[in-house]
Formats: sequence, structure tokens, C-alpha cells
Amino acid sequence: MTTLRNIVKSATELRRVQCITICGVLLALRVVLGFLSFGTDTCRITISTLPVYVSAYLFGPIPAAIVGALGDIVTLIVKPTGPLNIGITLAQALMGFIVGIFIYNRPISIIRSALGCVTASIVCSLGITTVSIVAMYNTHFWAIFPTRAITAAITTPIIIILLLITQKALNKLPKAITQ
Repeated sequence: MTTLRNIVKSATELRRVQCITICGVLLALRVVLGFLSFGTDTCRITISTLPVYVSAYLFGPIPAAIVGALGDIVTLIVKPTGPLNIGITLAQALMGFIVGIFIYNRPISIIRSALGCVTASIVCSLGITTVSIVAMYNTHFWAIFPTRAITAAITTPIIIILLLITQKALNKLPKAITQ
């Protein structure tokens, strides 16, 4: 019941000017961090999901899903790398939503943060995004999955550590800034 209540509460966060403003800044940061990645089309190492997860921590799953989806779309508009793939955009939105379910309106916990990030990585990055890339490039699943799994194994722990550091830093700010 608490999870459903948190989802509804996160949807009401979108009424607040602070939420929209901070989400806009996090969206811009997500786009910039997306450009600071390296790798190939099928395998990119990046920390661009961190601003999406920060929005999940601050405002919940609904605003985080919006930041994730818009981040993918705006990145493609600013620097096109191919056609819009709705599967990848959905995966980006779902990543923010999943992490928001785990960490929004809850005490900071390494276990909760790790479970959210790992779940999002497995379901969205390794699952939905990989299938979307396979469909888009008409390649074989097992041709790209091992590389994507290694990439996820490298980036997920880094994202977890950065998310925990960010959560602790945000908790030290006055509540008027983040609430």
C-alpha cells in the first residue's frame, strides 16, 4: 500500500514549481552526461542515469520517468545518433520509475539503492534496451548481450556509489531547497 501511496504522491509533486525547476536542471544534466559517454551504439559506458535516479530520490517515480524519457528524446534532438527507438525511450522512463519505487520517500539505504539500481539495470538496460537494439539493428541477441552485461556490471556499482553520495549530500541541504 505504501508503494502505491508513494506513486500517487510523486505524481502530485509535478504541481510544484520546485519539482519542475529541479527536474529541468536534472534533465539538462542527464543530456550533458549522455554526451560524456564512450563505447559503441550497442555498448556505451555512461553515468547519464544518475540525474534520473536523483530525481527519483527527490520527487518519486513519476517525475523520474518523465526525466528519463525526455532525457532520451532531448539527447536525440540535440545530437542525433539514429532514429528514435521507442523501446529505448520506454526503458529510460522505466529505469527512473523502478528506482523511484525503491528510494522515494524512504530512508537512505545501500541495500534499497542497490536493489533499485540493479533491478533497473537488469529489466531495462539488459532486457528492454537490448531487445530494442536487436530489433533496430536486426542483429542476434546473443551477439550483443555479453558486451552489454559486462557494461552493466561495470557501470551499475559506480552508479550505486554515486547515488548514495548524492543522497547523503542532498540530505545535508536545507529542506527548503529540495522539498
